[in-house]
Amino acid sequence: KYKLLILKKEFKGALQILRGLLVKEPDFLIFQEDFEKVEKMMKEQLEQEKLVYKRMLGALGKPNVRAKLPIVQPQRNFKRFLLPVFVVILAVGFYYFGKYWNFKLI
Repeated sequence: KYKLLILKKEFKGALQILRGLLVKEPDFLIFQEDFEKVEKMMKEQLEQEKLVYKRMLGALGKPNVRAKLPIVQPQRNFKRFLLPVFVVILAVGFYYFGKYWNFKLI
């Protein structure tokens, strides 16, 4: 149990893996062999996290790698937000312009 607590602190993905095991086998008791499996899985996950982190760091310096990372595009959301606002402004503008024009003509 103490060893498990230390592992929880050391590995970020530890809790997720343990939860996954508990979901698969609700009456799951951690025996020594199982514990070693979990430990191995956690180490693998940590290595993967390190790789992702290294790739992200590398992507900051290299523009060709940057394309592979999923970057949130603020422009699309901005355009999507601006279009209805623009339409509303146009509609209001035409309304007042039309009112003013009719008033002038009459």
